[in-house]
Amino acid sequence: MAKESPSIWFIAGTDDYEVSRALKETIQTLCPPEEQAFGLEIVDGAAATVDEAIAAVDRTLEALRTVGLFDASKLVCLRDVSFLTEDDPGKRATVKEAVKRLAEEIRLGLPSGVKLIVHALKVDKRSSLFKACKECGELRLFDIPEQGYKADEYAREFVHRRFSEAGMKVSPGLESLVVERAGVDTRQLEQEVEKLRLFCGENPVSEEAVFTLVAPCRERMGWDLLDEYSRRDLVKALQRLRQLLFMKNEPVGLIIQLQTRIRELKILRIALDEGWLRLEKRGNWVSTSWSESPEAHAFCGGVFPDPRRMNPFRCGILAGYASRYSVDELQHHLELAVETHDQMLSGTAPADLLLERFLIHAIRKEPHALYA
Repeated sequence: MAKESPSIWFIAGTDDYEVSRALKETIQTLCPPEEQAFGLEIVDGAAATVDEAIAAVDRTLEALRTVGLFDASKLVCLRDVSFLTEDDPGKRATVKEAVKRLAEEIRLGLPSGVKLIVHALKVDKRSSLFKACKECGELRLFDIPEQGYKADEYAREFVHRRFSEAGMKVSPGLESLVVERAGVDTRQLEQEVEKLRLFCGENPVSEEAVFTLVAPCRERMGWDLLDEYSRRDLVKALQRLRQLLFMKNEPVGLIIQLQTRIRELKILRIALDEGWLRLEKRGNWVSTSWSESPEAHAFCGGVFPDPRRMNPFRCGILAGYASRYSVDELQHHLELAVETHDQMLSGTAPADLLLERFLIHAIRKEPHALYA
C-alpha cells in the first residue's frame, strides 16, 4: 500500500493530551461529523481480560470486512487499545495470536474505501500490529521523554507551537518560564497558553503576566523558591514560601532543597572566580564552557555531582545566579541553612517561621551574624 495515500493510522504515545487531540483531528478529517452516524465505527480496545482483548480484535476485523450501509467508504477506529504491551492481557499467547491476525489483514490490504485508526497510549513497538501499521500506514507518536531535561525541551517545543498557532510572538525565555512554572503536562500547558492569549490579546506577553496567570505545579513551586533566593528577590521569595506552605509543603524539605542549591551556587562561584567556568551571552541564552586545566579537573572531580555534567542550559542559569553572591556569602548562607535545619528538628520554634527568618537573613545584602 502506498504511503502517499494511507488508509491506516496508528496514533499512540505517553502524551495523552496530544494523542487525544491527534485522534480527534484525524477522525474529523477522515470522516466529518455529518458522516459519522453511518461512516464511523468505533471499537473499544480497553480490555482487562484475554477474552475482552480477543473480542476487540474480532470486532475490528468484522468492521473492516463489512461495507458501509449507504456508502462503500467507512472509517473503523480501534480506540484505547490496552493489549499492545507486555503486560496483561497483551503478553498472553492467545492475545498475541489475535493481534497477529489483525496485522496480517492490514498487510493484505483493506477493502477500497475502508480506513483504520488504531489508538493507544502505551505500545510495545515489537508488536506485530505496530509493525504492520508502520509498514502500511502512517504513525503519529507523541511520547514525553523520560529524562527531565528532555521532557522540558519537549514541553518548550509544545508551548512554542501553541503560541505560534495563536499568532503570538513570545521570547524563548518566557516560553521556558511557562514550562518552569506549569510543568510538562501538555494539557495543563494548553490551558496556560490560552489564558495568556485571552489576557494579553495583541499586547506582548510579559514576565509579570506569566507569573500572575500561569498556575505553578506543586513540584515547580519549590524550584520557584530556590530561584527567588538565587535572584536575591526577598519579596518574591517570601511570596513563594507562603504559597508552598499553604500547599502543605514541609519546611524541613524546603530547607534541605535550599542547602543543595546553595552548595551548587558556591561550587559554580568558585569555578567562575578561578576562571575554570566561562559564560558567554548568545542571544537570549548563556552558553558555558569549562577549562581543561589540571586544576579544573581536580576541583570538579572532587565534588559530587561533577558540575561539568550539569545540563548546559541549567548550568548557565545557575552560574548567572552565582555571580550575584560571593563565595564567603554562600558559605555563610550554607551555615545558616544547616543551623536552621537543626533548629527545626529540635523544635525550638515553628519551622515555617524559622524558614522565613532564614530567607530574610540570607537574601538581604547587608552583613549579618549567625542566629543567636
